Amino acid sequence: MSELERDSDMIKLLAIDLDGTFLTDTKEVLAENVEAVHRVAQQGVKVVICTGRTLPGARRFIEAIGLEQDDDYIILQNGAATHRLPDYSLVATTYQPAASREALMDFFFDTRSADIQIVAFDRDHLFLIEDEIPSESVIKDSQTLQTAITPISRADFLQLDNILKMMVLGPKEVLDEWANGISDTLREQFSVVRSQPVIIEFLSPNTNKATALKQLSQSLGIDVTDVMAIGDEQNDIEMLKWAHHSVAMGNASDEIKALTRYTTSTNNEAGVAAIINRLIG
Repeated sequence: MSELERDSDMIKLLAIDLDGTFLTDTKEVLAENVEAVHRVAQQGVKVVICTGRTLPGARRFIEAIGLEQDDDYIILQNGAATHRLPDYSLVATTYQPAASREALMDFFFDTRSADIQIVAFDRDHLFLIEDEIPSESVIKDSQTLQTAITPISRADFLQLDNILKMMVLGPKEVLDEWANGISDTLREQFSVVRSQPVIIEFLSPNTNKATALKQLSQSLGIDVTDVMAIGDEQNDIEMLKWAHHSVAMGNASDEIKALTRYTTSTNNEAGVAAIINRLIG
């Protein structure tokens, strides 16, 4: 029996990133990818979308893919929230304590330039903290996530519960310089990830796609050796390192490809379908 045949027999859970992986560069859901995931789901493979997007930003794609059967799951906000379908009920969350959020805001407002802004998310809202006029980067993220921007003061923000993550957005070069000043103490209070050149995300410690996927897999009785994960970006690294059957998209960086067992074609070439057809059938 070949290695590919052995892998096919073992894969019980398939975790797939959205942007740059399942979606094309123009955010299209390719029919080949949809057909492939439905075929393996009918074979008993649990298919889980794992994305940094919020629920409003991911929902239309989940519906287009058609993963809304009882006991399907999606992992959102880079691992901070796991939802059960079809009712999108929360089954696992990691909320950020007010003290950590206050420490990040203190650092941000002491060191910020006019070109960067700080935002935060609960399940349904995008909060713009201490700024009335959103930057181009924040507006673009709001449009991507199909979530209205809600300006809020620092004081009012600290009174909120159920905050899943915070982000700093701005031009790449400005963020590069600002990020160099993030202290070790602050990095201990947050899991910091550069999800895009113009976005730095701050999640609770030990919160990422891998931790959420591990928790879900354990609850389903699925071993890591039976998990396959497909991704392309920095916020997929932990998931790709954890999953036994790791796959980098053809459009991923060489750094990402070096971490994985397999590489498939690009997101614009239905790379998800290609690797499913190769490893699962």
